[in-house]
Amino acid sequence: MDGGFEKDQTIRDYVAMLEALLPEAVGFYFVDRKAAVFFEQPPRNRVDFTAEYDTAVREVLEAPERADELGRITLGAVDAVLLPLVGEAAKLLGSVTLLIDGSSELTREEIEATTRPAIDSLVREFLLRYRLITSYKKLNVRSAEENLLHQVEKLVHSRRSCDETLSHMLLLCRKFLNVRGAALLIPEKHVRLFEGDTLSPVEARLLLSDMAEPVPYESYFREGEAQPGDEVRTEMDGDVLALPVRHDSHEPVGILVLSGWAQSNFSGRRRRRIGRYLVAHVEDVIARDYDALTGLMSWQLFETKLLGACDPDDRKAGTENIVFFCDIDQFHVVNDSLGPEVADEILAVFARMLRDRMGRHLVTRISGDTFAALMLETDLEAAREQANELVEAFGTVERARGDQTLRFSVSIGIAPVSGQPSTGSAAIAPAQVACRAAKDRGRGRVESYQQGDASIIQRLDDIQLVGHIRYAIENKRILIAAQPIVPLKEDNERHYYEVLTRLINADGAPVPPAEFFSAAERYHLMEELDRLVISETFATLSSRLEGFQNLPFRIAINLSGQSLGSEQFLPFVQQQIAESGIPAEMLCFEITETVAVANLQRAQTFMHTLKKIGCNFSLDDFGTGLSSFAYLKMFPVDTLKIDGSFVRDLSTNVVSQSVVAAISEVARVMELETVAEYVEDEDAKTLLRDLGVTYGQGFLLGEPEPLAGRLDSLISSVEAEQISA
Repeated sequence: MDGGFEKDQTIRDYVAMLEALLPEAVGFYFVDRKAAVFFEQPPRNRVDFTAEYDTAVREVLEAPERADELGRITLGAVDAVLLPLVGEAAKLLGSVTLLIDGSSELTREEIEATTRPAIDSLVREFLLRYRLITSYKKLNVRSAEENLLHQVEKLVHSRRSCDETLSHMLLLCRKFLNVRGAALLIPEKHVRLFEGDTLSPVEARLLLSDMAEPVPYESYFREGEAQPGDEVRTEMDGDVLALPVRHDSHEPVGILVLSGWAQSNFSGRRRRRIGRYLVAHVEDVIARDYDALTGLMSWQLFETKLLGACDPDDRKAGTENIVFFCDIDQFHVVNDSLGPEVADEILAVFARMLRDRMGRHLVTRISGDTFAALMLETDLEAAREQANELVEAFGTVERARGDQTLRFSVSIGIAPVSGQPSTGSAAIAPAQVACRAAKDRGRGRVESYQQGDASIIQRLDDIQLVGHIRYAIENKRILIAAQPIVPLKEDNERHYYEVLTRLINADGAPVPPAEFFSAAERYHLMEELDRLVISETFATLSSRLEGFQNLPFRIAINLSGQSLGSEQFLPFVQQQIAESGIPAEMLCFEITETVAVANLQRAQTFMHTLKKIGCNFSLDDFGTGLSSFAYLKMFPVDTLKIDGSFVRDLSTNVVSQSVVAAISEVARVMELETVAEYVEDEDAKTLLRDLGVTYGQGFLLGEPEPLAGRLDSLISSVEAEQISA
């Protein structure tokens, strides 16, 4: 049984009571405070209500205390007596009209006195019902609010994408707030979401422009939509609650609109409170998926939108989707010279320039000083023009440093998106390669991807390898191999090996360093790789140390320039040595001559520090530099590794023989050992021994094998000798 039926039945019961108290009554009309009839029991004969009666009803509702002055109003064969329905604290609920037989001689006062007990009881019934209904509505409102807040909280902490989270939040608003429309508009972030009733472009502009700070919207609406001056549609009817959405700078960047509250029981105060709560969570979601400094979308969100927008079947005929890769030139100089605050300001300036020029297109800050953008349905020339304008505009930005003025530049690579890319990284890779070419060719310029450019092809290969290298490092998919370094004199019993690294590809096959070192160096992964090689090598040695710790043993590990240039690398090596328990005398670190000279101060600090605890050092590729011998006095090395270019043709080239002889003699005078690389034949081996070279290394003397296997074989041979002895 519904509430309306129960209410009517209650009034009928009281009408029956009034009829019993007042037999002269032939009809009853109940109206609310707005004079709307909510119950009627008309007389058998039709009654024509007059203007005088309508006026009397309004007067009773406006001034119930003056109802006594009205008396009986004649309506043909019946008279009307109006009695106000007044509750506690003189609260007016409405009025009741009693239609009395015109022949009755009862006065208004007598009629009221006779019916007042029943009417007062009815008023109390109304008030009780009103309180119950009000309590019920409040409970419903509170329950709806709690459910909404709980669902929104749960939604915000889910793993859904930004757009999906915000769209579902609007759905929840409609469900729990019982509003007809919910909309979220954030132009600069390309967020334009609607649920239920929608906004026309003009309505959106009006709401956006009415905020405390104007939000740019010109590029937000696509061509063909309504322009300023068009008639405003009113699909979002009823009350409208529009709340500003703010960025980290606290400037409004958009609005949350909730409209059509006619069927909702939420008070204005509660609406605003819920609205502020929703906006706070919208801002949290935006902050999660948009860069705090620049306001640009995160890489993850950009990648999702890029992959969704690059379906070739959806692209307009004769157009292309063009990717931009932007890298601010020598940004470390800005940090070092002007400080991080100014550096952040420059990043924000470039981001704003990029966003303003891209308009409705997608823009992201990848990391640090690199940005990307996707221009949809354009052509390469238009994209190049846009990129050149951006380079030119950013070139006008300047900041003072003392009496100097610093100017900035950006290198941009552009490339069309071919086919349907599988990942965002794959989509931007050609543009990234073109950007690298722009830097190599002078910086502050634009380069487009050219498939026939050999240097670009190498860079693209490197980019495509980066993901595999990162995966290998993160999942320790490397093979630690060891190649023997063999004494060339019989009285030398040292067991000497060089660690060689191989990546393990998806098929489980080893990948030689020549195929991935270029990419690892170009994309600054060498320190991570060196750390992994050291930790894995030390772990293998430590687990078998008991079997060879009393042998004359040495193992050489190559170090990159990136590792030597890092402040954190030396403490890492010291910690690894201390934790592994490996005697420092067994360890040798190989550093190329070029790397050592390029990182002179750091290399000296690194070598002297570890030399003090017993580590050995080998200068790799020795002899290839113009001043090789001059640098020997700068580094505390124990071994010189003669570059393989002098060993390969040693048997036939007199010049190579002279260079090797000179290196060997200098090493002898300085009491250093020497290692000759690429020993491939017996003649070379014999010559090297005759020239006084200490060790040889090459396929003739031993091929690389897994370090663990090498150590196990060494330990087994030692145990066998001990048994036979």
